[in-house]
Amino acid sequence: MRALLVVAAMAGCGGVTAKTPTAYLDAVRYWSDPPNVEVHLAVDAGSLSYVKTTAGFNATAKVALTFYQNGKVVSEDRFSLQTPAVKDTQTSALRFHVAHSERYFPPTGDLRLEVRINDENAPNSEAAVLAREFSLPPQSVFSDVLWIEKPEPSTAKSVRVKNGYLFTPRATTDYFHEKDTLRFYVEVYGVDGLSTDPVYFTAEVLTNGRPAAKARFKPTAPAPFAFLAAAFDIRKLPSQTHQLVVRLHKNDGSVLAETRRKFFVYNPGVETAPPNPDADYAYLALYGYNEKELDYFIPTLGYISSESEKNFARSLKTFEEKKNYFYYFWDKRNGDENVKGWRDYLKLIQFANRKYTAMGKDGWKTDRGRVLLTYGPPSDVQDFSGQDNSVPYEVWTYNKLKNQSGVNFVFASPSLNPDQMELVHSTLVGEVYNPNWRQLVGTEYGRSRIRNFHLDSQGRPAFDQQKDFMPGSLGAPRGNSAFEDMPR
Repeated sequence: MRALLVVAAMAGCGGVTAKTPTAYLDAVRYWSDPPNVEVHLAVDAGSLSYVKTTAGFNATAKVALTFYQNGKVVSEDRFSLQTPAVKDTQTSALRFHVAHSERYFPPTGDLRLEVRINDENAPNSEAAVLAREFSLPPQSVFSDVLWIEKPEPSTAKSVRVKNGYLFTPRATTDYFHEKDTLRFYVEVYGVDGLSTDPVYFTAEVLTNGRPAAKARFKPTAPAPFAFLAAAFDIRKLPSQTHQLVVRLHKNDGSVLAETRRKFFVYNPGVETAPPNPDADYAYLALYGYNEKELDYFIPTLGYISSESEKNFARSLKTFEEKKNYFYYFWDKRNGDENVKGWRDYLKLIQFANRKYTAMGKDGWKTDRGRVLLTYGPPSDVQDFSGQDNSVPYEVWTYNKLKNQSGVNFVFASPSLNPDQMELVHSTLVGEVYNPNWRQLVGTEYGRSRIRNFHLDSQGRPAFDQQKDFMPGSLGAPRGNSAFEDMPR
């Protein structure tokens, strides 16, 4: 359940150059009565636009938060986050986050949470949109793991105050950049119904599947509710993906329940951990790319990565780090089907490179490539490349995308070259919106030639094996200069 961040360029406004808001989202499920979701949002103050006020310079983020179930709105909230007044808007003065936490009570079942963030001082700019999809069952033994800062005693009435302590969520969620300590909070429920004997918690950090740190906590009598707030020193963890595992045990050592959460550590001064032979063998068996190939493929994952994953990917240096990142990226998304997830994604990369590469720019880097890799193949494409009195343009339609129906993307070529198209309009929330796009392309939206993607029986694009694949490999399409120097 990682956050997704859609980034778009914003126009300047106020004291600094405007940028799309950079934000971090965490949704933590709890099963106190009734089940609920705590939403923790942090907006980077340096990514907002500032205006002069009597107290100094201020910025404001307008937030629209919506829960969906089966495509219908089941809960929503609207609020604003304002920065404190600052004396100047130099980057060094804006290194903080504006944070907000709230508890919501959506219905149980499968849910989609969408958070839309607008910069109030740049009203014509694009919003940042973050989304999470998860299930909220009626019951659970464990809550989700919450990453926290150092707890402090508190009697205040706040979502962040639990059991007499203030647990401040980490602003950057799963990404730990040169941090000393991993702190976490977790709850358990109904333990008195699971055991009559004393119970105890254990926690461990796994690196490449091996324990890097362990802790065992003293036994307690089973109760309807208990919590654990603990910490690990992570200064010696290497830069890569790790996993926290918290377990609840009976007094005889048997495990009653467990919960897990992955996190990313960036410690450039720490030597890379030895590879897990099983994971290393799995990587070689499933993928087998050399370092140069990974250097090409890892950036293509950015469209479907969380902000934490993108930050972590930029920190990768060694071949082992890159292999681990690539393997676990797909493993946590697809599990036993990890290679299938990558093969499907690779087909889209290859299709984009074959169809949209122009002027030395690989097809996956173009606007059409980004949309294809982010959202998958459209239901159909209407091609207006040969019409009089208009620039070449295409309209892609998705019958169903996220919680919207009949979503359109309009790509146009101001240069009149149909191979060089830019996204000029979309009806998808969070994408470029331009109600005057028809005037932009110079013709009324009407006559068209339908050019459908060829889809297989499962709705995925079908490809010409001879054109799209190199024989005997999962490599890139032949004839693309970006791949000519890659070892076969």
